[in-house]
Amino acid sequence: MHRIPDNIEELRAENVRLKAEIEQLRQKQIHIEERNHVLENEHNQLQAALEHRAFVEYLIDAAPDGILVVDADSKMRLFNKGFVTMWRIPDAIVQSRSDEAALGYVFDQLAAPEQFLAKVHYLYDHPSESSRDDVALKDGRIFDRYSMPIMKPDQTIFGRVWFFRDITDRLKAEETLRQQSIQEEIIRAQQITLRELSTPLIPIAEGILVLPLIGSIDSSRAQQVMETLLDGVAEHHASMVLIDITGVHVVDTQVANVFMQAAQAVRLLGAQVIITGIQPQIAQTLVQLGVDLGALLTRSSLQAGIELALRRSYAG
Repeated sequence: MHRIPDNIEELRAENVRLKAEIEQLRQKQIHIEERNHVLENEHNQLQAALEHRAFVEYLIDAAPDGILVVDADSKMRLFNKGFVTMWRIPDAIVQSRSDEAALGYVFDQLAAPEQFLAKVHYLYDHPSESSRDDVALKDGRIFDRYSMPIMKPDQTIFGRVWFFRDITDRLKAEETLRQQSIQEEIIRAQQITLRELSTPLIPIAEGILVLPLIGSIDSSRAQQVMETLLDGVAEHHASMVLIDITGVHVVDTQVANVFMQAAQAVRLLGAQVIITGIQPQIAQTLVQLGVDLGALLTRSSLQAGIELALRRSYAG
């Protein structure tokens, strides 16, 4: 307890001392307030960092890909549910967070573990490189594996992230499409071959072509006949075309119209059509149907048609 001063000088001295103590206390208070402000900022930053980390972990867990993060010493630091699910890692190993146990469980599932491990070692020896490849598993699944370094703003590498995506279904779909494409190409080639076989256009002399037809003639084949005739006449500069129908067992109004239209189209190109091989039963059918082929040259056999064409060719 301070003694009460006896005179004015002592009062003044005491006043100075008290002012000094007050100033010291004020400075301490300022220091404490500043420290509290710093601590509050640090707390807010820590809280923000924790919230950001929780948000990032949530996003990583919600990602459909399997994600694994390792530090600069290749130690597992973070992995998401997708990684655990894709690699079917048991809960016991997940809870232990044992690098050795987790990696061992992964390696046991690989179809080519040596190749997998070689890539891992290569990237750890070349930390600035990124990589992408496919990983085959014993159960038939295939993972797309992508890895890249984690860098600070100053380009210092402090870890690596691995992404795994199950592409099994996608590859199967692509293979199915590829097989379908091959099959469709084979079918197209067969159709072209069949068209060529069903409507073969044969040059037998200069300016003379023969088109022997066999089987039935529908609208699709009728179009083929027309295209083959016109292309052949233009290509070979033909003046005579013999359409032999010895192998056509049914000739109705539709087929007769095909011949009439073909003859008209060929005539526009400067050539003439001769129909050969009309059998008696077909001739009778055409008469009963009222089909008039009078505008067309006809012969009973292909031989007779060829003789006529040659005579006209020599005469011309």
